[in-house]
Amino acid sequence: FKPENPSQKFEMPLVEDDTKNIHLNPTEGNLIRLYVKAKDVHGFESQSNTNSVVFDNQGPEFSLLGHNDGYYRSDYVFELRATDLGPNGNISPEGVNRENLEYLIFEGDDPAPGALGTKIVNADALKIPLGGQSDGEHTIRVKGSDTRGNSSEKDFLVNVSSKRPQLGLTIAYSDGGEIPSGVIYDSRNIKLTLKVTDVSGV
Repeated sequence: FKPENPSQKFEMPLVEDDTKNIHLNPTEGNLIRLYVKAKDVHGFESQSNTNSVVFDNQGPEFSLLGHNDGYYRSDYVFELRATDLGPNGNISPEGVNRENLEYLIFEGDDPAPGALGTKIVNADALKIPLGGQSDGEHTIRVKGSDTRGNSSEKDFLVNVSSKRPQLGLTIAYSDGGEIPSGVIYDSRNIKLTLKVTDVSGV
């Protein structure tokens, strides 16, 4: 790198061709060490002191509050949690660019060609409504970037079921005897059995 005027302050940009070769150690908090080497016109070389800085080249982490392997009604509303490195180097929502978060809901392995995402409203709570999806398996794909421009996306699989449980009631004598046509003529004890089934469990 050769500055135009080395006697004045100048910026030394980090380019992707160089930074992609940096190997980060998460146990060290993604710290890298920077120093500058310079050579004068006579060939004498020196270097600056070393400074440690946090290097971030990853996009935000996403999670959906309440998301699990269960079933959801078609009008269910998820709350998105998005975090990244904040101004103080700690993981927090402050490190996320909340203005460019978006989601896409689709069936199958991939969305339809040309499908557009929906912007997530920048509010105290980041909401993702299912919006009346049909029963079955759907994918929620969340995309966004941090305040430094690093982007990421994450898929969440959800099962939608808005059908009511199936009910079945049977009646019999408590000793196991059948009641023909459901009409009770005897003064014996009877047993009512209610059978409830649902795809999401009971």
